[in-house]
Amino acid sequence: MEKYLLLDQLLLATVLSLPVTFSGAGASSCTSCPDGKVSAAGSTSAGDCAFAPCSGGEYMTDSGCQQCGENTFSGAGASSCTSCPDGKVSAAGSTSAGDCAFAPC
Repeated sequence: MEKYLLLDQLLLATVLSLPVTFSGAGASSCTSCPDGKVSAAGSTSAGDCAFAPCSGGEYMTDSGCQQCGENTFSGAGASSCTSCPDGKVSAAGSTSAGDCAFAPC
């Protein structure tokens, strides 16, 4: 449950463009998260900083979000892309199985 709460907070921080910082115990100021990463309110270390969940058509890698390739799709927050059903194709960055269609003859 905590994992999902953290993802919701990270997504909210991204959507609202909230500061992406953390502060250790006794610190007099906040420190920015590394580029491209966000943190939830109350974060206390750089380890609390993480990449924001990916949009549909993308998947998470160790270096951030990457676009799904042709003939695959993903929904928001995916850690991998799903192949289109046999015989169907899709453009890179597709967001659902509905984007997969039979190739024209």
